[in-house]
Amino acid sequence: MRNPDTGAATFQPPQMGRPLLTASGAVLGILGLACLFAPDEVLGRLGQPAAAPGGVLAQLFGAALLGLALLDWVSRHSPLGGIYARPLAVVNFVHFGIGSLVLGRHLAGHRQGSGVLWALLAIYAVLGSGFASALFRRRRGDAPGSR
Repeated sequence: MRNPDTGAATFQPPQMGRPLLTASGAVLGILGLACLFAPDEVLGRLGQPAAAPGGVLAQLFGAALLGLALLDWVSRHSPLGGIYARPLAVVNFVHFGIGSLVLGRHLAGHRQGSGVLWALLAIYAVLGSGFASALFRRRRGDAPGSR
């Protein structure tokens, strides 16, 4: 890419943020909508009783997931990392990182875990790794200790 003022070539860092935020927004949006509008079915699929408090908590969780999904979706054209989008990378890293640990711990204790939970663990681990990479990788020109 060329600088329009000087005509000199400029370095463009690889944009891994767009596919990562798009995938994250889509996954969280689907999960959020499912928990928000079909909490009893989601809980039943996970082998949990669809009692009143569980359904309400599933809907609250769905609302939070939908909020994070929309944040990711509208931010997908922004470069991930840097000083402006760093909080976005931190939030997603914490969500997917802790989510992976919680799912992994649960599935380690329940060998007969649901296939849905194993698939969710795989998705969360991949997205968590992607956000960790975006958050902690060094870019060309970064001073040591600046991150």
